[in-house]
Amino acid sequence: MENSIRWLEFGRDPAPHLIPGSSFLGFGGGYPAMENAARRRREAINLGQVQLTTAVKQLATSMVDRERARSLIIVIQMICESIRFIRISDHLLDKYNSEEGLAAPDWMRDLEGDWGDLSAELLRQNEHIFYS
Repeated sequence: MENSIRWLEFGRDPAPHLIPGSSFLGFGGGYPAMENAARRRREAINLGQVQLTTAVKQLATSMVDRERARSLIIVIQMICESIRFIRISDHLLDKYNSEEGLAAPDWMRDLEGDWGDLSAELLRQNEHIFYS
């Protein structure tokens, strides 16, 4: 078991560390890199309370890249993406307590990956708003 007070970063050597004394995970923080490290696509990873609890425990104890990557996919989708998108939060809430959880549907994965164009357009629109 790895020291639980040790910090981990996305990326790999020889990239510069953002956190002094940290270790690199050995893979990047984008979904394709995490899916590759986990050797599983997001649609094959169930999300729910049981899965989230297991993922957090594995992140604290596992030294296996595959488990870490899978766990990060779960945590990021269930917490970070739920915070960004109400539709994802509502969807995950429906099956949160079920033992088996649920896989992320196509629309959810599309929303997670294709929001860049929407964000850019919102920023462009905001440039033309004048406040009085």
